[in-house]
Amino acid sequence: MTNCFEMRCPKCGGCDEIDVLAQVWIRLCEDGTDADTSENGDHEFGEDSPVSCGGCGHAGTVKQFTPVEAGGAQ
Repeated sequence: MTNCFEMRCPKCGGCDEIDVLAQVWIRLCEDGTDADTSENGDHEFGEDSPVSCGGCGHAGTVKQFTPVEAGGAQ
């Protein structure tokens, strides 16, 4: 399985257990927060956002987990 962002762990090559720290809208509720009921369900992350691999524990940034395109430089 691959993810739609084509991100892979640079250490183990895994692509199915990548966690990205993203900014997300949430609804404040009586018992806490709920991201699913927020009117604005947007979430954002950028190339400097923290990332970790659930498979091997390697951590870095989105840019480090994104493969270099053929002929391009990172």
